[in-house]
Amino acid sequence: VHKIDRYTFDDKSVIAMVIETGFGTQQGKLIRKMMTNTPPDNTEAYMFLLFLLIFAVLSSIIVLYQSIKMGKSNYKIMLEIILILTNVVPPELPLELTIAVNAAVHKLLSQGVFCLEPFRIVRAGVLDVACFDKTGTLTESEMVVHSIVAHDEHGVAGILSTCHSLLEDEQRRVVGDPLEMSAFTYVNAQMVDECTIRTAGMQYDIKKRFYFSSALRRMCVVYREGKKRVYRVGMKGAPETVRKFLARVPEQYDEYRRYAAEGYRVLALAGKHLLSFTESTTRESVEKDLVFVGFVLYKSKVKEESRAVVDALKGAGCAVVMITGDNALTAVAVAKCLGIYNGGVMEGDEISVALDEWEGSIGRDIGRDVEGGSIGRDVSAGRDGSVVRDTKDRNINKEINNKDKEINHSINNNINRRDINRDKEINPNTNNNDTSNENTVIERFSDMESTDRIGGARGGRALMDVSVFARADPKHKERLIRFYKAKGLVTLMCGDGTNDVGALNEADVGVALLVNEQKKAQPESLREALLSELMDKKVNLGDACVAAPFTIRNGLLSGVLSVVRQGRSTLVTTFQMYKILALNSLITAYSLSFLDSIGIRFNDYQITISGILLAFAFMFLTRCEPLEHISAQRPLTGIFNTYFMTSIMSQTAIHIISTFILVMYIGTPSHYNEKFVPTTLNSSLFILSTSQQVSTFIVNYIGRPFRESFMENAHLRNSLFVCLGFCVFVLFEVNLEMNRALEIVELGDVRMVVMGLMVADWACCYLVERCCARLWGSRTVR
Repeated sequence: VHKIDRYTFDDKSVIAMVIETGFGTQQGKLIRKMMTNTPPDNTEAYMFLLFLLIFAVLSSIIVLYQSIKMGKSNYKIMLEIILILTNVVPPELPLELTIAVNAAVHKLLSQGVFCLEPFRIVRAGVLDVACFDKTGTLTESEMVVHSIVAHDEHGVAGILSTCHSLLEDEQRRVVGDPLEMSAFTYVNAQMVDECTIRTAGMQYDIKKRFYFSSALRRMCVVYREGKKRVYRVGMKGAPETVRKFLARVPEQYDEYRRYAAEGYRVLALAGKHLLSFTESTTRESVEKDLVFVGFVLYKSKVKEESRAVVDALKGAGCAVVMITGDNALTAVAVAKCLGIYNGGVMEGDEISVALDEWEGSIGRDIGRDVEGGSIGRDVSAGRDGSVVRDTKDRNINKEINNKDKEINHSINNNINRRDINRDKEINPNTNNNDTSNENTVIERFSDMESTDRIGGARGGRALMDVSVFARADPKHKERLIRFYKAKGLVTLMCGDGTNDVGALNEADVGVALLVNEQKKAQPESLREALLSELMDKKVNLGDACVAAPFTIRNGLLSGVLSVVRQGRSTLVTTFQMYKILALNSLITAYSLSFLDSIGIRFNDYQITISGILLAFAFMFLTRCEPLEHISAQRPLTGIFNTYFMTSIMSQTAIHIISTFILVMYIGTPSHYNEKFVPTTLNSSLFILSTSQQVSTFIVNYIGRPFRESFMENAHLRNSLFVCLGFCVFVLFEVNLEMNRALEIVELGDVRMVVMGLMVADWACCYLVERCCARLWGSRTVR
């Protein structure tokens, strides 16, 4: 049940309650957004199976030809073909990939990151762009009043006490927007009821509220001071919006730009006397000819881990972008502190115009640089179709960089009772030269523009050069994520509020932060426990982050790095799974076609023992830990590339040649055996085949710089060494009783030939893999 507001009827407070919601409500739209999740793309897995199926069909044709030639029955031929198809096309592929992804999900969960869509973990391994909201994500969610710059000292307390949407809950606690709560507390206001506010020595009666709207960017209220008959109008909103309603703009009004450039969030206050008031008084009639009252400066700390997270992502070759609803100057100040700012910024309508231009609906170029131009600069098309810019420059450069002057606050002593000093406030002189650190990222973006075929090239170029998007509404965020994805960039979005839902859902990797998660008290009764469970199932607007594929439950921004680390580790594991299964399948195709046609096969004991030993290797392969440092080198994203195909085909050829040499050395059987008969050839091929399967794990293992190396992965290392030791143990007949149980005959002089082929097979596969990796396997981002 959600309380939406309180209204006054006949001097009585009435609480309106919502008992049901539909898809047409704000909450319903949120739930609808959560229900429209993107399904996983399994195209590459299907193509991989089709690739193996081709070899299975070829093997089946060979078996069919040989079987007809040997006069086998139709039943026997069909059975052998079915065995080939089911063995060459690995049925365990979905299971192996699921185990790898689930292992990553459990590791993330242990680090406080909850994952709703596991298939997106792999996408985090090839991240190109990381987009962050500002307030609550890069900075603390708690934004407090730092100080007040008062022009009319008397009117500040009245406006801050009345111009808000705060309410009292059932326990008579004041609840509402934290920003309004901070200002309300700053002036030591107390709520008598929804329409009566009391401060030290003054009582205010609220007569009418004109509520805040993100489109209007302001709020207005009509109130009366004490028993005075004269009413007052109070307005609070964005400085550039309030300016339009002032009867006279003071000379010092533009000082708000300097405050914003130092990282403060600035709200302007304005008011006037109103001689008469009725319930029918309109908003337009009171919002005119106002008198400037002052500025409220809010401040929030930059999170301790924010700079480290940004540096780690940039070091990994990812572009970092800020998308915030704050004004450009405040956003740029924070971006400079964190090393995000590269000189390019867009604000509000400029974002819409650039996106529209990219989409091809209009033909205007709106990109600009705050350091060298003005915010809100007008542009128009010249006669020749070129872009003509307004030459009037507002010199924002001076306002952003002139930060050595001290801000002189003229504040009423009664209002400025305290000045909240933050331990980690934004240092305006930090990282002003971070443009050089972003050069590699911008070069990557610029290179893409030369091959842009999507449309709206000018708008696209402008957007690609921007690192700070200010005054961005939820639709802007969602469209910007869609823009990056259309450019072929894998995009991450990190936010903490309802206005981020669209972008979180649209991004390849949406990461939501749960801020200030409180531990719930244990219920005292079964009834309370059931009621708590029932209420937990409801989706609140403040819990919008549950729409994201990833949720950082502890609220730490470093969880983003955990997602990227696990993404790279899982991607490498998946890639290695494909290689191992492909090699085993191709070797199996050869064994079931050529070797089986000459009567060579293994018994049940041999197949079972080797299968059990290798099953442990598959399990431990998925439990490899990622490295703490995220490297600039990236793993390959797909399997249909020169490196993958050359490597597996070359290694398959080496394994087949080794097997063929051994068969030719020992000699083919004199007659065909339909059942297993222990022979020197069978025993030798079993040992060589097991050794080859072990080599597929060790030779193709991918460790640093993405995850721990083979020798560091103790469980996998030990399991494979046991398998290899088993081969040597059986080859040199250390325990004759075990060899007899496995029906392995004495090899005699053949033993050294098998050993030599094992060493040669390993050495050749290792050299081929290293050469392929050196030539085609490196993806270092420069």
